[in-house]
Amino acid sequence: MKPEAFFFDLDGTLVDTEILWATAMSRYLAHRGFALSENEVLKIVFGRSWKEIYCDITAMFPGLGDVPIDEMSSELRVRYAQLCPDPSCTIITDSVACLKRVAARAPCAIVSGSCHNDIENAVKLMGCVNQISAVFGAEDYLRGKPHPDGFLAAAKHFNVNCANCVVFEDSPAGIKAAKNAGMYCVALKRNRPRFAEHDIADQVLDSLADFSI
Repeated sequence: MKPEAFFFDLDGTLVDTEILWATAMSRYLAHRGFALSENEVLKIVFGRSWKEIYCDITAMFPGLGDVPIDEMSSELRVRYAQLCPDPSCTIITDSVACLKRVAARAPCAIVSGSCHNDIENAVKLMGCVNQISAVFGAEDYLRGKPHPDGFLAAAKHFNVNCANCVVFEDSPAGIKAAKNAGMYCVALKRNRPRFAEHDIADQVLDSLADFSI
């Protein structure tokens, strides 16, 4: 298979931010008078789109139902910034190096459940503006991972065959989304336990430094 495009997840694959967002959400909920541990929040956050996270949180705590999604997002960003005053420390350097390496061979896009603007800011932070041809965030497709919508939108954008696309993911939902799209999936394990979903990935790597076209 000759890769026609490479699609990268963002949170947990290129930047190590998911635990920080889970902590920010846990503190936001505590401030609002709702108790949910960071581990419980992480299960809701990990690998999922912001729209779906918002829906789950407001369903779990009906008292938050009157808080608009943009307002909650803004408050979370404030708490995240307090936890992470230097965003550059979240960059997963081996993954970004891999992105820059494969971008010389075929177009690259980021497909994430994060907001579109957050992805674009991360691209600048990582110094990958010249390597990323497109970004797809929560606003850009209907259903989040494990549905394949985001990856299918990316393939359509580049007019490429899904079977010739390579996806880099770290979460169970992301791995399922890649395979549901009919794409080749490289699962990034890093220091996390092995998920059952790793068994459906085409490769499982501890670091994207080990990836070879």
